[in-house]
Order: sequence, then C-alpha cells, then structure tokens
Amino acid sequence: MSNIQRDRYPGDLEERLAQADRLDEAGDYAGSEEIYSHVILQAPSLPFAYAKRGYARERQKKYRSAAEDYSMAIAKKPDSPVTTWRRALCFEHLDRLEEAKADYRRYMELKGPDAEALFALSLINSFQRQDREALNLCEQAALLAPEDETIQRRLAKLKERQFDAP
Repeated sequence: MSNIQRDRYPGDLEERLAQADRLDEAGDYAGSEEIYSHVILQAPSLPFAYAKRGYARERQKKYRSAAEDYSMAIAKKPDSPVTTWRRALCFEHLDRLEEAKADYRRYMELKGPDAEALFALSLINSFQRQDREALNLCEQAALLAPEDETIQRRLAKLKERQFDAP
C-alpha cells in the first residue's frame, strides 16, 4: 500500500469505521463505500460492514449491489430488521416485487405489525392488480396508524375502486 493510501485508510479498523461514518454523515457515499469495502476485506465476518456498504450503495442508487450487500449482512445476522427493510426497498427499485414482499413480511416477523410495512405491501399488491389483498393490507395499516393521512387516502381510494369494479 502506498503512503497516500495508508494516509487515506488508517490501519486501525475502528478508525476506518469512524472515517466511513463521517463520510456517510457528510453525504459522501462513494467515499464511505470505498472505506467499507476495505473494512470488509480486513474483517469479512462483520455483518454491519456489509449493511453500511449496502446503505452507501443504495444512496448512490446502486440497488443491485446494495441488495447483495444487505443479503450478505442478513446471512451473517438474520435477525436484523433494519437490513431486511433496506433490502426490501432495493428489491422494489429492481422490480423484484415478490422478494420485496417477502422481506416486508420478514421485517414484521422481527418487529411485529407495522403500518409502514403493511402499507408498502398494500402498494405492491395494488401494483400487481391484487386489489383485495391490497385493500386488506391497507385496512390493517390504517388500524395501526389512524392518523396517517397518506394511508387513509389510499384506503379510501382502494375502497372506491372496489365498488367501481364490475
């Protein structure tokens, strides 16, 4: 490693992670991705390093590689609801909707019923023209978050659509 690279990537793992976190906070996701990649080379068993690199990649709209990183993190730590949620979002961007739905369900297995996850599932089902399931999921979301105007508007729209159907 050259002197320039040594200066850019401190030898101490904790220092590297702190540097990557600072870059993340500053919005330099390409920089933090690069450091997390070096951390993974140094310590490939750390699930959070994959999750953090996945997040940096997701923020750069590199959804395929972000989903792969999240999958590695989940393989190493299967009970991480945040990583499961983030992978679901990537799967949606990649139009891998069945995998996104499976991750939202898994998220709720880990966290319990969640209005946002139910709403996301409802939207996917609606997109897939599974209107009854979309309505059912949106009703569940509305029960959990009666004050959420977005969910309430969507629920009203789905109910209206149900009555308009032949």
